[in-house]
Amino acid sequence: MKVSTGTLMPIQFQLRKFFEMKNVFKTIIENTNNIANENCLNHFINGTLWKSKLSAFTAVQIVIPYHLYADETQINNALDCSPGLENCVYYSFPTIPAQFTSRLQNIFVAMLSSAADTKKFGPDACFGQLVQELNNLAQQGIKINVEGEEKTIFFVLGLFLGDNAALNSVLGFNPCSSTVFCKHCRLTKNETQKATTEVVSMIRNEENYEEDLLMDDEFETGVKWNSIFNSIFLFHVTHSAGVDIMHDINEGILRYNMSSIIRSFTSRKIFKLKTLNDRKRNFVYGHPDSGNRSEVDLKQKHLKKAKLTMTASEMMTFFQIFPFLVGDLIDPNDETWLFYLKTVEVVDLVYQTSFTETDLIKLQNSIAEMNSSYIKLFNQTLKPKHHFLTHYPRLIREFGPLRYISSIRYEAKHRIVKKYTKNTESRKNISYSIGRKLQYEFAKTVTTAENLQNILIYKHPSVITLSTQSYFLKIESSDKLNEIAQIEISDVTSLELNGINYKLKPTTLEIVSSLLRTTRSPPEELTNMEKNYQFP
Repeated sequence: MKVSTGTLMPIQFQLRKFFEMKNVFKTIIENTNNIANENCLNHFINGTLWKSKLSAFTAVQIVIPYHLYADETQINNALDCSPGLENCVYYSFPTIPAQFTSRLQNIFVAMLSSAADTKKFGPDACFGQLVQELNNLAQQGIKINVEGEEKTIFFVLGLFLGDNAALNSVLGFNPCSSTVFCKHCRLTKNETQKATTEVVSMIRNEENYEEDLLMDDEFETGVKWNSIFNSIFLFHVTHSAGVDIMHDINEGILRYNMSSIIRSFTSRKIFKLKTLNDRKRNFVYGHPDSGNRSEVDLKQKHLKKAKLTMTASEMMTFFQIFPFLVGDLIDPNDETWLFYLKTVEVVDLVYQTSFTETDLIKLQNSIAEMNSSYIKLFNQTLKPKHHFLTHYPRLIREFGPLRYISSIRYEAKHRIVKKYTKNTESRKNISYSIGRKLQYEFAKTVTTAENLQNILIYKHPSVITLSTQSYFLKIESSDKLNEIAQIEISDVTSLELNGINYKLKPTTLEIVSSLLRTTRSPPEELTNMEKNYQFP
């Protein structure tokens, strides 16, 4: 008999070691208090969902939110007869200071299992032990030692994140091709194709979810089974299932809208597709966008199918530079052009970092106008991604800004998993093999203790890497230590601060110096280096 296995990582051990690292607990608690005191909708903990969950605890208890993320990643060669899909479950902490949240070492692995096993045995069998572990974290908490003082921390699941396909399959909802597919409301597919705003009476909640389960008809209700994750303390799939703006916007409505916009202009001979491709190819991209330029020419077959061959980042870059490519050829009062501007307005609002009630009302109206124009101008029905946007204003009230729960950094974590599978020829219990290597990497993370520390890298010709322990200085043009003081700072053409690249100009050093002074809890070496080298 074949035995299928998955790997549940030692989550309590990971949490204890992470929060016992120097300054981690203190930094996260201080950042949490600072965000809560800002009294505006700029973070998950200022949304209504977390406030309702937090009310289950007393004021003296230490409660820290975390988000869970699930997705499938391909671990074998895509051309193999068995490409091999692995279920990866990650978790992260939204209250980590913003400048450190994108680091992959601050996204932790909770579980690995075969995607085929999930389909064969079901989510209950595959995720049962994980759910039990998460319940213990929320109801019993774990004890950690912080500077000689023992503290009990309760970890509560805030949101379950992922793309639509992953969330629907794991949480027990129908896929987007079904009659009823939305995990946020009970509208049928035909109704979602016409509804330009959210229908409040059809929003899913725990009560009508139970009614749908009793009907036992997934085609009529969209609910396939009672999700095992509903047994997690303070979690339910009807109010804590997240959304992903990367898939809904960058790889969703922008592809549909831009395809329709370009087809409209080219069919009316406002400009030729060749003209757009020539200008796109010769456009001078700035430094931040140079790595996100699309090298593939647009073709009519791509426009008809709304399948532009661009990544999420390339799609966003193309969407932003579109006015610079053909704006001089278009009448400012053209209806299709006005539709493009309305799409810009929606995207800008969704990607805001802070919201007021006025912003949310404006977003709701803008989404309704954009969806209505899409139906009217292009004689098309709304796609599922257009429908998901109708829920955004309400979900922002509950979750805070949606840009902070995007899948983009979690998907980057897949690269580490794939890196280890490339160096492992055996596929026998591959989940365990990957899990062991990930634990070795976690041990390195705990040892170096750089998760919440500033890392500054100077590029060409000198490199300075700073951490809590030490920094390394390499001067390729010199082999004598006493010549270090003779380095001209103007020789440095670029630098990287906490993973963000900066091109240096005459005024850049002053800006970077200011960044280093204002960044919370800078390393001691960073302060000393700034003093020793006397930035302007």
